[in-house]
Amino acid sequence: MKCIKDIPIYQQGRDTYEKKVLHFLDEHFEEMMLVILLAVMTASIFYQVVMRYVFNSAPSWTEELCRYSFIWCAYFGVSLGVKAKCTYQCYGGSGSAS
Repeated sequence: MKCIKDIPIYQQGRDTYEKKVLHFLDEHFEEMMLVILLAVMTASIFYQVVMRYVFNSAPSWTEELCRYSFIWCAYFGVSLGVKAKCTYQCYGGSGSAS
């Protein structure tokens, strides 16, 4: 019977495995959260549409779930933009409107 220590990734050392996991999360955490939150938003909107038009009773919690998922998508999107160094500049209203 094989032990977990016989798996090749553990033979490199536990410290190396933890560093790989932490490095992966450091590089891709925002993308993973954005994908998960967009999937949650899509599924909740689809569920609400089906419940509203097929069963004539729409649950109210799907709207809140979608709203909060959208807010967190904005937060993670800003974080991803800062990490990728592609931020937008906002200028004040000092120019003329013409």
